[in-house]
Amino acid sequence: MNKKILAIGIFALGIMSFWYLKISDRDQPRFIPTQLTQALIFGDDFLSQINSVKTDGYDFFLQTEFPKLSVDVVSKKGETTQSALKTVGENIFHSSPQLVLVSLGLEDLRHGYSLGKTIENLERIFDAFHERKMLVAYIGVALPATGDNWLMSIRQTCKQKGVLYIDSPANSVFANDSMTSELQVNKGELPQIARTINQSIKTLMR
Repeated sequence: MNKKILAIGIFALGIMSFWYLKISDRDQPRFIPTQLTQALIFGDDFLSQINSVKTDGYDFFLQTEFPKLSVDVVSKKGETTQSALKTVGENIFHSSPQLVLVSLGLEDLRHGYSLGKTIENLERIFDAFHERKMLVAYIGVALPATGDNWLMSIRQTCKQKGVLYIDSPANSVFANDSMTSELQVNKGELPQIARTINQSIKTLMR
């Protein structure tokens, strides 16, 4: 009798451990490459502005960390999550990138998209990149006008989808501090934003 109870207990513990590990895996990126040679910048023009910045020899990616890295930029001014769905369906993969950096959602705010619609579109975009077994990193930008719920919901979506979420230290991303104006990153903050992204990826791949 005791052996039977013990066996049932061990079985139950095994099931619980399995589900715990499965849930925990959701908080980690679905794919982590062993090396980076090719990357893709995708979405609105927030990240492409960072990519063009050099300060004292500093480029968007630290060449000392990723010496063989080449970067393709597929970003469009005014790109929303809705229009990005069409873009990701096009033949944008001219190479086989192991990493994609996604910047999307800010333009959705300008166009009045609901949070639910933005998240639905992001999930489909993440899935498309995961089908190619890419490390997907989402760059989150906090905007005072949106409150906490907007970005927290996207952060939770990233965790559930196995997407690396990176907080951007950008304080001002719209010209004239108005969400109805054009996306425009404070030039003085670009090097720090790039360093934050680099550090997050470098830490993950250690």
